[in-house]
Amino acid sequence: MSNMLSLDLVLNRQKYPLIYQTTAIILLIIIISTFLIFTVSYQTYYETNGKIVNSKLELFIKLDDLKYLNNNIIYIDNKKKDYHIETINKELYASDNYENYCCLYLDIEGLSNIENYIYKVKIHKENKKIIKYLKDYLS
Repeated sequence: MSNMLSLDLVLNRQKYPLIYQTTAIILLIIIISTFLIFTVSYQTYYETNGKIVNSKLELFIKLDDLKYLNNNIIYIDNKKKDYHIETINKELYASDNYENYCCLYLDIEGLSNIENYIYKVKIHKENKKIIKYLKDYLS
């Protein structure tokens, strides 16, 4: 008799439809992605190349991007370095697409003294949240 009762309970139980499980998974994904969008931030960089001239690092930077040289930290070949602006050339250089560039010389310790040695230079621009990036991208 107890076997028959157990069998009736198993057969008569209500099963949740697959739609409830799928909805719960979708809601969980939406909640997690919303949390990540509003909390995670990333750093943006201005990337350029620089070369060694007279033991100084020569950089050509757009005039609009000179404002990013404010925290005395620069990344050279993905290594963090301190710098000091030695001179800023007063001449402007124009590119093929009519953008103005300024030449400046940075004094950085620990760089190679080989003339015309090329370095990959990254200058920190800003910390930006993903929601602001998406807002700028979609507008």
